[in-house]
Amino acid sequence: MLKFLYKNIYSLWINRVKPIKAFKAIRALDKNKEDTTQVFHVIDALKGASDKKYFKIFSNSIVGKKILDRKIQLVDTLKDKEFLKNLPKETLGYKYYEFIYEENLSPEELIDATHGKLKAVTIAPEMEGSEAFIKRLKKDNVSIHLGHSGANPKDVPMFADWGVDAVTHMYDALPTYPADDTGVHVLSLTDALIAESRIALGLICDGIHVHPQLVELLSHLPSDRVFLETDSVKGSGSPVPIKFEFYPGRWCTVEKGKASTYDGLLAGSSLTSIEGLQNYLKYSKKTISQVSIAASLVPARVIGLDDKMGSIEKNKLADFILLRKNDLEIAETFIAGKSVYKSD
Repeated sequence: MLKFLYKNIYSLWINRVKPIKAFKAIRALDKNKEDTTQVFHVIDALKGASDKKYFKIFSNSIVGKKILDRKIQLVDTLKDKEFLKNLPKETLGYKYYEFIYEENLSPEELIDATHGKLKAVTIAPEMEGSEAFIKRLKKDNVSIHLGHSGANPKDVPMFADWGVDAVTHMYDALPTYPADDTGVHVLSLTDALIAESRIALGLICDGIHVHPQLVELLSHLPSDRVFLETDSVKGSGSPVPIKFEFYPGRWCTVEKGKASTYDGLLAGSSLTSIEGLQNYLKYSKKTISQVSIAASLVPARVIGLDDKMGSIEKNKLADFILLRKNDLEIAETFIAGKSVYKSD
């Protein structure tokens, strides 16, 4: 009897609504509007046992019983474009069709819209429907990047099984946790991503998005695990400050190596690819031959083009740059074996 009571009390405790957690997440989101992972924390804190509650209501309804008895696969129905299109316009199914298909958000529409040139998609894989979405894109060899995610760290191996093979801007917009009440380190999402050898980690090496010591830490992983990305916005590389509308109603300033909104929040970066490589070399304390792969062969492999580019080899594209030995600035750029740029 006591065991039964303990079990039920524990169930009530872990499934309780957590208003304090929700309040903290809302405050964090208010301070940093780009930290969209806080939205998932709010949802998780306030849902309580609602999933079980609403499933019970659904399973006791006439329609619910029919669906469960017939074992109807919702994912298959949602992929049936013609069926959804012909539903009455006031139905949820038709509204789903409008949102997904007319906005080109289905895997098929994304692939068709890019004429087969879609190479990578960033997704929060904990979102409902992600498994089917990922597996469909993988059939067309699209690289799936985890990003802006509040996923459970324990689910990372499962995501890799689905086809997630990379991370968009590692450490950014990914939650970490304080030590538990005993002082023990709590496994974070970034910890789990580092531990999963099937996933490559993208880095914004501007010294702002990721602390240099964390960059050095990642540089000790096998060389094929890390690739450089810029997350650059309009105005990157400009010698003078640039101001533009980042998205409707949100203005951004690019100056002094940083892209930020008027209230100081990060809004992408002003990093150039060569600056990222130079910083990675400095932070990692390795040689140029050791780190250059992160800006060439690894990203090419991630998007499935390492048979055509990423290294200087026979039958590959002759696209490469020459760096000045003294400062590692670009001396000359070659495209298809022809010089298209030469510094003064």
